[in-house]
Amino acid sequence: MSTWVTGQLDQIQDLCASQDENALQDARSVLNDLKVALCSDVLRPYKTRYKIALQKVEQELVEAERRQLLPGNSSAAAAPATEDLSLQRLVHAHQQLLNAEQVAAQTLTSLQEQKEKLIQAQDNVAIINDELSLAHRLLRRMSRWTRQ
Repeated sequence: MSTWVTGQLDQIQDLCASQDENALQDARSVLNDLKVALCSDVLRPYKTRYKIALQKVEQELVEAERRQLLPGNSSAAAAPATEDLSLQRLVHAHQQLLNAEQVAAQTLTSLQEQKEKLIQAQDNVAIINDELSLAHRLLRRMSRWTRQ
């Protein structure tokens, strides 16, 4: 798993170096996927190990995106390209939002199922406690009868 995380970080850095608009979008997508993966149960132990590297790669990506938005020449032709890039980023952000909502919905469903299981376990514990109390009382009575 460690090599997979390292490979993802290297891929993001390579995509940032290309300065291509599509490559930067791919880098952002890989970064977001990596962040989600590091929050999963399987990769959670690696999260702290790669936290600094992840921040560094994210900063490189932000700087590359800034350079992409602010080209050296500010001609009239650059304005439509910037608008197209902004629109693409909005669409990409919307897709990420939809993915986040889907993950949140799955998490809420899982939490609801866990809550139901915990409530059922609590009910079972209460029943067992009542039965143990009854058994204790019965044993005390039987003990008294045998002493007489």
